[in-house]
Amino acid sequence: MAHNIDMTNGRANIAYLGSRMDVWHRLGQEMRPGMSTADWSRGTAVSNGARQ
Repeated sequence: MAHNIDMTNGRANIAYLGSRMDVWHRLGQEMRPGMSTADWSRGTAVSNGARQ
């Protein structure tokens, strides 16, 4: 099954809260509770004017 995750810049541009083992594709940036929306934007490589 394809995961259809953006892999530009050589990384999975997705962020999640929890353990990598809980994410079926095991890709992306693991975030921690209390991280800011700016941290999440960097984790997902969002730079298109998302609200912070």
